[in-house]
Amino acid sequence: MPARSDLDVWKGNTFARTFRLTTDDTTPLDLTGSVFVFRVVDSGAEIIRYESGTDDELAVPTPANGEVNLLMPVAGTRTLPEGSVARYELERRIGLEQTTLLYGLLVVTGWANDDA
Repeated sequence: MPARSDLDVWKGNTFARTFRLTTDDTTPLDLTGSVFVFRVVDSGAEIIRYESGTDDELAVPTPANGEVNLLMPVAGTRTLPEGSVARYELERRIGLEQTTLLYGLLVVTGWANDDA
């Protein structure tokens, strides 16, 4: 069953997060052979899509440790509508299987950042 975790993102700032995926007994989930997709959608439209192995923004550097690294650069956070509450999903694909592991809301804040 997927886990829910909401994320707070500042528009025009770099956003980095490491997702630590574990089994039911809290040991790291072995991600060997997996491809991950991170998607952000707002009002049904895809705003951001990163795929591990294809995009530098989503990486699994050591599959055996159960960690997926997300790095949303400034160019990515600039595309997010300020004040919005978009939806995100982290999906694991291995073979023919596709499983949502994490999902939640992506709350976008803009403030006095001159880059936003």
